[in-house]
Amino acid sequence: MCTLGNPHDALFRAIFADPRHAEALLRRLLPPVLREALARCRITAVPASASGEFLRQHHADLLFIVRHPDLGQPILLLLEHKSRRDHRLTRQALRYVVNLGPAWANRRGLPPFFVPLVVHHGRRPLGAMTWRPSPRKMPRTTGLFEALRELDPTLRVCAWDLTSCSEAELVAEPLTALGRLGLLFLQLVPGIGEVTCLERLDRWAALLREAAGEVRGHPGIEALHSYVLHVTDVSAERLTAAFAKILNRSPENLMITTAQRLRAEGKAEGKAEGKAEGKAELLLRQLAAKFGALPDAVTIHVLSATAGELDRLGLRLLDAASIADVLDSK
Repeated sequence: MCTLGNPHDALFRAIFADPRHAEALLRRLLPPVLREALARCRITAVPASASGEFLRQHHADLLFIVRHPDLGQPILLLLEHKSRRDHRLTRQALRYVVNLGPAWANRRGLPPFFVPLVVHHGRRPLGAMTWRPSPRKMPRTTGLFEALRELDPTLRVCAWDLTSCSEAELVAEPLTALGRLGLLFLQLVPGIGEVTCLERLDRWAALLREAAGEVRGHPGIEALHSYVLHVTDVSAERLTAAFAKILNRSPENLMITTAQRLRAEGKAEGKAEGKAEGKAELLLRQLAAKFGALPDAVTIHVLSATAGELDRLGLRLLDAASIADVLDSK
């Protein structure tokens, strides 16, 4: 899934981690039958601490829970975005089912219902979400690929492809102002020129003012501002002046708050990545010293682990008789 290492992820999470902005989007993404059945049910965000190490490795993926009085199991809604085609999408969603299911099972051990929801934005349509080899790489054995695909586990993903939506359609969506702006910026801002960007901001002026008046609207506006700086070549001075004029704010104050956000994001991300990287290297040396040459799969597993998971692996290593004893979470 996504990591928080790019501006698309940062903007998506800055807006839609808040249930006040996510709820309308989640209901928009649900199939009509579920949308109607869950209309009166509360949608609650799942804190990162309650979603397990697996989900915390993918910070841009947001998890929400819904409980219906007729069901004994909760419904988990996974919300994420894709900025390009990803044929691994359904397999990645299945990983969530496997990793999150036990943690949210009811008292009888029944797993939760799981609904993956995806917003796709970018230059190309989403297309098929399952992998197919090119004709040149198709197995020579007749029917081999099709026979295997029939047995391949899959999961339906509810996706909204923004590439098929016009600007007017996104503006008219029944979401919060900040939610609509988030989708507009993700789909229509990356890579555009300065003149076009400033023209679009002017067209979205009413939405920007409405969003600034929403609860926690100002952090959202700052996230939009910093996103434009990341994904376009618009000068900081002209961009800040445009935002300040629209919002009737001081350019100096807007520039300061955005600079503080960028520094804080970079410092926190770099510190977390450096800490995990150092722990991973130490654990790999310890594993190699105790068990000899490590398989590539083990190395990849350790390098992709979070700092918290690495701490637990290190503790298991003390009494482990094999690499499997270290990596097995059961």
